[in-house]
Amino acid sequence: MSTRRRKRQFLGLATFAAFVLLFGALHNGGPFAGRRYPKDETAKLFDPSHRKSFVTVPGPESVPLHDVDPIPHPNVETDRVHLPHPGSSSPVDSAPERRRKTTLAIVTTILRPGPSFRTWLDYHLQHGTDLIIVFLDDPAERPSIERIVQGRRVVLLDGSKVASDMTPESRLILRQEENNNAGIAYALSRNITWLMHIDIDELFYEDGDQSWRDDEDVGEFSFLNHEAVPLRHESTNYFADCHLFKTNTGILPFMAYVNGKSVVRLEPGVEELGPHAFWGYQGEKREVEKPMILHYANPSFESWVAKYKFYGNFPDHWLNDPDDAKDFPFMLESRDHLRAAEATGDWEPARNFYYSMIPDERDIEDLIQNGDLLRIDPFSESR
Repeated sequence: MSTRRRKRQFLGLATFAAFVLLFGALHNGGPFAGRRYPKDETAKLFDPSHRKSFVTVPGPESVPLHDVDPIPHPNVETDRVHLPHPGSSSPVDSAPERRRKTTLAIVTTILRPGPSFRTWLDYHLQHGTDLIIVFLDDPAERPSIERIVQGRRVVLLDGSKVASDMTPESRLILRQEENNNAGIAYALSRNITWLMHIDIDELFYEDGDQSWRDDEDVGEFSFLNHEAVPLRHESTNYFADCHLFKTNTGILPFMAYVNGKSVVRLEPGVEELGPHAFWGYQGEKREVEKPMILHYANPSFESWVAKYKFYGNFPDHWLNDPDDAKDFPFMLESRDHLRAAEATGDWEPARNFYYSMIPDERDIEDLIQNGDLLRIDPFSESR
């Protein structure tokens, strides 16, 4: 199957992933198929081995989490494979006389992240992520982001600037594509075993079980995503406040994507296939229910309003292509409700539309029993 056809298959499913980046910016908080950037060229473009890109200076304490031990310094002897010094181009040393543990990296793209970004970083670094590769959509944000990530196992790289003529929700798809390929090149150069792309309003929730990482027959795992039930109050820390999630296989409507996220076993030839998947790997693809992705897509009315104000009057199609319709009713209705509210000053219809996505409190327990809702607190003391 051609590159163009494979990408077009995934385009419609991938669109809401691009929205996640813009949500981070607001929450205090045809053309696509034809673009292909080989990993070696992308790596040179972003210069991933540049020493200044890796922030290692001592910093403040991490945001405390309730159910994890402190992260040891990378130079402390532990069972985990050590990452190389950021100025080194050498891969992680292998351990021929004993089976070495696998490593996991996350790649993401950010734009003006809110306070929850620090919590997002610390959650993943304290739950078995060895490296986080962050692409800055706005390189001018580097000084402020460096202050946030200092002392953490994080690489900061300037992101792609392609498609500046497109509306934000479309251009981010193309930018994420380039960024993810650059992340693959960087992680390969560090001998990382597994790589996944998620956004900063998503948590990779393993619930303490990392046994999937040692399955050598699998080249790509696909994880189900479950969407946080919106709150009826404003929140500055939705990770702490949202404990109910609409299940991917349930009856409740989603505000965003439903096609999960994936992790790939890295080797030469692996490339991104949109924000949700990869290709070019060896081994089978396996879809699993656990681990899972917890997606905090529109956790409060205020964050939803801010997001769609920022999107503005975007078109009904993707990527400047009138034949590529946006088949996401919630997205289009959100745009129209915000436009009407701003024009008339009457916000009641918009508020009612948003709250219609929240199940009735009297139905919560039945929905949980029926498998339509999950109650999860990733930060609780008990796993």
